[in-house]
Amino acid sequence: MRLLFFLLISLNIQAFELEWNQFKTGKAQVGTWMENLAQTRSSRDDDKTSVSLTPYIAFSSEYEISAEHFIAPEIGYVIQQSENNIAKNIFFLRSDYIYQIEDWLSLRFGTSFIIINQSGTGGEDTLNNANTTDTYYIPSQSSRSYNQTLDVGLELKHKELSVIGHIYTFKPFDSDRRSYTFSVGLNYGFNWSEIL
Repeated sequence: MRLLFFLLISLNIQAFELEWNQFKTGKAQVGTWMENLAQTRSSRDDDKTSVSLTPYIAFSSEYEISAEHFIAPEIGYVIQQSENNIAKNIFFLRSDYIYQIEDWLSLRFGTSFIIINQSGTGGEDTLNNANTTDTYYIPSQSSRSYNQTLDVGLELKHKELSVIGHIYTFKPFDSDRRSYTFSVGLNYGFNWSEIL
């Protein structure tokens, strides 16, 4: 169901015939991913997650509906994070509706399908637990979760460069489990006709 929802948004809410020549621009993006900001414990000293530099890469293309309206499918990968003998890989597929307010400013609304894969080396680790320490077991098998998010973003452009920020809302309709992840990226835009 989630994948179907993603595909429908990717092809646009309106009914139109997909014309491949309308994919006029592409973007290569590098940035930082800030997962569950200020909501999860991130260190042995019980600190909450703060701004971190977890790099990611992404590639997208923009489908021009009209001069001010675009649909942008995107694929990305958050570079593997390893902490406490557990490795985490994050892959995402996103589709944004873009409304270009000015030549230098765009609003984005969309959804992402995010796959989080975690794997451990097995064994035990001793970590803080309030005022004491406890032994925790490190998994030896991998686990995978699938998440659908609602996203909102803002893009500031200057020629072929742009800075883009996104807020991803996990479990948006569940007030007890809702969480937010942020990303900030630097884009380099190019014209497909120049490289094809």
